[in-house]
Amino acid sequence: MTLAEDKYPMVIWDVRKNMGLDLSDESLDAEILAMPKKEVLARYLEWNGIIGYTDTILGAVSEIYEIELEEK
Repeated sequence: MTLAEDKYPMVIWDVRKNMGLDLSDESLDAEILAMPKKEVLARYLEWNGIIGYTDTILGAVSEIYEIELEEK
């Protein structure tokens, strides 16, 4: 398992596919790991047909779980 697969085990393959890579192509993993989390989420959502709703989804999660989502 790669570092990117450790950090994003549920979404890494969809993010790679969104970037035009094969599932096992680790060539852009360093770039993925350097992305803001919001971009990783947006790429995951876009690959799964949820386009343009990243901010809406983040806002709903923040409100429902009463947490402030921020970049780290």
